[in-house]
Amino acid sequence: GCGRSLAGAPVLRHEVRQVFELPPQQLVVTEHRAEVKRCPVSGREVRAPFPPGVDAPAQYGPRFHGWLVYLRVAQLLPLRRIRQMVGDLFGQPVSEATVGAAVQSVHDALPPFERALVAALQRSPVLHADESGLRVDGKLHWLHVLCSERLTWYGVHPRRGRAALDDFGILKDFSGRLVHDCLRSYFLLSCAHALCNSHLVRELTFLHEESAQPWAGHMKALLLEMYVQRQLWNDSGIV
Repeated sequence: GCGRSLAGAPVLRHEVRQVFELPPQQLVVTEHRAEVKRCPVSGREVRAPFPPGVDAPAQYGPRFHGWLVYLRVAQLLPLRRIRQMVGDLFGQPVSEATVGAAVQSVHDALPPFERALVAALQRSPVLHADESGLRVDGKLHWLHVLCSERLTWYGVHPRRGRAALDDFGILKDFSGRLVHDCLRSYFLLSCAHALCNSHLVRELTFLHEESAQPWAGHMKALLLEMYVQRQLWNDSGIV
């Protein structure tokens, strides 16, 4: 504030402020050139090979295809909105066929991953299973899920119970502990079992509030208290 220059004064410390910002949104075009030469013996033109995956005169790359699949499958955006988003961000709207082809290519590449996923789930000491209704072509189907702490598998089937479990075949040789909602079909499996506390709390709430059974309220409070205590133990490092 005195007006004296600090150009030669030593730096005491640095204060830091950070700004998180998106990079400019643009498509980066990489051009590949292959040499073409004429064979001096046969007179035929011979072209050097392009890199793997570079199959057309102009195409989108795998990261861009992955982003299209994410928008379509994970975010469930309609094709029209995906076209609009790509056009707004990059000035080059994609066709619906391009989005469909990207999704199909990922689908075609999934079998090896799915086999590895199923094998890993079958080796898990604990699996969680559930099933939820959904519509396929206007008809009731069931979305089955099997998950461990880090892995999740989904399957759609017209049936909810044993027929679906037999068709999927994942739990046939499972020897760990299966946590589920007390569906009878699960108990037909030879693995160890545990009942899902969330489903138990839901049933106890119904019995307490709709059937006026006090014991259900006490049991619900006990389960919730046990859950809280377990979280406290986990936070404190006690196993």
